[in-house]
Amino acid sequence: MSKIENLIRLAVKTFSHRRDAFTLSKVTDKSASESSNLFPNLLSELVDRASNLTGDDIGLNQLLQYPSRVRVRQKPTALYCGIYETSPLVTVCIFILYPQQSIPLHSHPGMYGVLKLVHGRLLIKSYTSLKPVNLAADVVPNFEAAMSTVELDQNCPPAVLAPDKHNLHEVINTSNDFAVCVDVISPRYENDNCYFQARKQSTDVFEISQIPCPSTFHTIHVPFPLANHISIEDLNN
Repeated sequence: MSKIENLIRLAVKTFSHRRDAFTLSKVTDKSASESSNLFPNLLSELVDRASNLTGDDIGLNQLLQYPSRVRVRQKPTALYCGIYETSPLVTVCIFILYPQQSIPLHSHPGMYGVLKLVHGRLLIKSYTSLKPVNLAADVVPNFEAAMSTVELDQNCPPAVLAPDKHNLHEVINTSNDFAVCVDVISPRYENDNCYFQARKQSTDVFEISQIPCPSTFHTIHVPFPLANHISIEDLNN
């Protein structure tokens, strides 16, 4: 079985335990505790497995041929390649970010995310709210957050976000080469009102406000080049 298949299977298993802990807590504390105790270890294993992904595991050479084949009026910010999207529990996908382009500041309400860069370089600016805020609401009031930054290359471990930390981030390609990353996100997006802007208030504090999706952000879907080597039906079992 390929590394990407193993990653998907482990992602489904990992986030099933997170879901079960939430569901079972309404029925039996013991079962919920057992499931929730497994989740941190499984998440750690998932991050370790994502760390071992390389370009060869996702068909990098074929992916890097897509930009030269795309013929559109508006130059895209990124190409999006869905690998596993059949379950509301977890999404596994690839982003090919064009040189000097960025994915705008956006939220992952109630979500976990694991981002592994396999080609190029990225700068990630992430923000953690200083007080509880419902990022899944249609209208999110302005709130204050602390920012942190991390620079990634293909030798770095994955960037990880959680519901309580780094749950908003901007992904920036500051180089003159394409940046290719694998994303594992759970649960699947259900809210399109996820874009924000950050205004610096002081050295460590930023005011975050909700905005529409920036008109400059434009993605194009492309097929996963190794799709014929993966049985999605088997992965769902």
